[in-house]
Amino acid sequence: MNNLTKSIFGLCAMCGALAMSSCSDNNPYIGSWVANNQSDITSQFPSATSVTSVMSIDFADNEQKTDGVVNISNIYDINETTASADSVYNIQLKATASISGTWTPDVDDSDDLLLTFDNSSLKIDIDRDGMTVVQDNGNAPSAACLDSIVNTAVTRWSRELTRAFREELSRYSVINDIEAKNEGKMLEFEIQSPETEVYFRRVEP
Repeated sequence: MNNLTKSIFGLCAMCGALAMSSCSDNNPYIGSWVANNQSDITSQFPSATSVTSVMSIDFADNEQKTDGVVNISNIYDINETTASADSVYNIQLKATASISGTWTPDVDDSDDLLLTFDNSSLKIDIDRDGMTVVQDNGNAPSAACLDSIVNTAVTRWSRELTRAFREELSRYSVINDIEAKNEGKMLEFEIQSPETEVYFRRVEP
């Protein structure tokens, strides 16, 4: 084997090693993920007929790939019945809760992440325009009555969702045994209080 051939093989081997090193340095959970299934959380809201939520989580790393930013959001579908002096109204609405923070690996276990949230970034967005309000007899309320019902619902659900979202985030302060599977298309990890396995699928760009 001549020197040129040896040099080529040596260069290829070095490039391969660098590529493998680069891949191993990447955190497989970096990217955007959405929960596999919606969660029925009606029991957390005694006044509601039904409430479901779907969580999304986004991990981004810094240039050194040692830690980074995390964004979590929940999309809620809410149904409730409310009564006034002379009528009963069925209300349907959608809302989104979101917050930003940072993630760092646990120094004692690289498969665990510590999440710290910036409470000042917490937002609750309620889709006023998409809200539907119908009397139990099928009729729509008057414009004045509708405005009052919508305003009351927005105030109430902003408060209720803030409470519920904060409580849920407390379970994500420590993520255990995080693992990407199925060629990086699925993500699973464990949250606490109570101990629960959660499953997400990657959101393709």
